[in-house]
Amino acid sequence: MIDVGATAIHMDERDGWRPRVLAALADYVCPLRWLVPAVAVAAVLEVFFG
Repeated sequence: MIDVGATAIHMDERDGWRPRVLAALADYVCPLRWLVPAVAVAAVLEVFFG
């Protein structure tokens, strides 16, 4: 999330802040696509085998 704030602060005058902030958010959300299901599977395994 720090990258998103830094992107908003260090704006590029030509393109504006929106494309850069959206790109930073996409970079932030991409690992969550795999991390959230992995944590959910780990929680289910912990309940049944823990």
